[in-house]
Amino acid sequence: MNDSKFTDEPNGVPIKTDFNTLTDSSFLNKKILFAVSYYFSDGDPSSIRINNLAKICREFCGDVRVVDFGYSYPYIVQLLAKPHMHWRLKKILTLINRIISKLSIRRRLRRYLRKTPRFDFIIVPTLPIPSMHFLKRYSKRKNIKLIHDCVEWASPEQKKYGKMSPSYRKNEYINSKWSSSGVGIIAISQYFLEHFQKINVPVVRIPNMMETSEFLAKQPTQSGKLDLLYVGDPIRKDYIADMIHAVCLLQPSEREKVHFTIAGPNKGYLIKKCGVSPEDITLLGQSLNILGRIPHQKALELYSKTDFSVLLRPENQRCAKAGFPTKFVESISSSTPIICNLTSDLGLYLVHGKNGIVVQNETPEAFSEAVRFALSLTAKQKTDMQIAAHETAEKYFDFKFFVNDMKDFLSRC
Repeated sequence: MNDSKFTDEPNGVPIKTDFNTLTDSSFLNKKILFAVSYYFSDGDPSSIRINNLAKICREFCGDVRVVDFGYSYPYIVQLLAKPHMHWRLKKILTLINRIISKLSIRRRLRRYLRKTPRFDFIIVPTLPIPSMHFLKRYSKRKNIKLIHDCVEWASPEQKKYGKMSPSYRKNEYINSKWSSSGVGIIAISQYFLEHFQKINVPVVRIPNMMETSEFLAKQPTQSGKLDLLYVGDPIRKDYIADMIHAVCLLQPSEREKVHFTIAGPNKGYLIKKCGVSPEDITLLGQSLNILGRIPHQKALELYSKTDFSVLLRPENQRCAKAGFPTKFVESISSSTPIICNLTSDLGLYLVHGKNGIVVQNETPEAFSEAVRFALSLTAKQKTDMQIAAHETAEKYFDFKFFVNDMKDFLSRC
C-alpha cells in the first residue's frame, strides 16, 4: 500500500476549531483522535453520535480528528457545521472487500499512528477485538489516554443464536473485560454509568445528542388525521409488530382517524423478519404507509410533518436498559413529541401529557390506549406538547450542553 495515502489533513485543511471559542487554554495544544471503522455515512446512528462527540471536543480542544479506518486507507472525515452530512465511499465495496478491510484495520491503525504526531486522547467505539487490544497496548506505551464510547450492551434475545452469537460474545467481552481497566468510558446511559462506577473506571454519561438549532422548523400536518411515524430498523429491538397491532385494536371509527407511516423496513421485511401479521397490514389499509428505506434527510422531514413519533421496546431486556434511542432525540429536536414506554433513561426526560405520551407497559393493549389518548387531544394541546418537546431537546440534548462534562472528564482521565 502506498504510504502517501496516509495524510493528517483532508484536502490540505486541518480539522481545527476556532480558537476564539475556547474558554480554557489547557486544551489548546491537545490532540484528540476519534478512530472508527464503520464507513461514516449519512443518517447512521453511530456516525451521528461520533460526529457530535467530536463537535463537543472541538468546542475546547485545538485539534480534533475523526479517522475512518473502515476504508482501504484511513479516511479523514471533515467535521462540518450540520449534524447530518453525507460521507460516501467513492466506490461500492463488495462483501469480500469489506471482510478484508475489517481484518486489516489493526495494520492501518498502526501505520497511521506511526506516521502521525502523537495524540493526547484516542476515543473509539467498538472496533474489532485485535484492534482494541492493539490500541490499549499502544496507548499505555505512549502514555495516551484511551477512551471507549459504550453505546450497546446486547441481550441474548436480540441475537439469532442467543449467547452463542459471535456479535453477542464480542459485545459481552468488550463491556465486561476489555473496558474494565486501562481506559476511560463515555457512557450513553445511566445503566453503563453505574456499571463502570462500581468497578472504579473513569466514566462520564453523555446520551445521544444533536445540534438542535439545525433541525427543521415544525410544519403543520396536512392529512387531517393523527399522524404517527416510526423510523428505523426494528428487528429484535423495537416492537413494530405490536405497535401495528395496537392500531388494529382501536375501534373502526378511531382507526380511520389514524395515519401510521413506517420508514425503514419494507412490507416483506416487516412480515418475514419482524413478525408483523399480514392480516393487520390488510386491516389498516390506507391508514398504514410503508415507505421502506429513505434518505436520512427525508426522515427528518417526516419528523417535522408528523404529530407523534412512536417507539415500543422491551422494558426488562438489557439492550433497552443500556442503550439510548437516537430516534427519541431526533424526534423531540424536530418538535415532535413521542409515544413510547419508558426504557433506558427516558423517564428522566419524558413527562406524560406534557412533552410526550408514556405507554404504561410494552403490550399492544397499553400502546393502543396511548394512541387513544393522543386522539383525544385538541389542536392546542398538541401544539403545546410540540413546543415542550423541542424545549426538552434544547435543554438536555444539544451537544453544547455536554461540553463542560466532556472537558472535565478528559482532564481527570
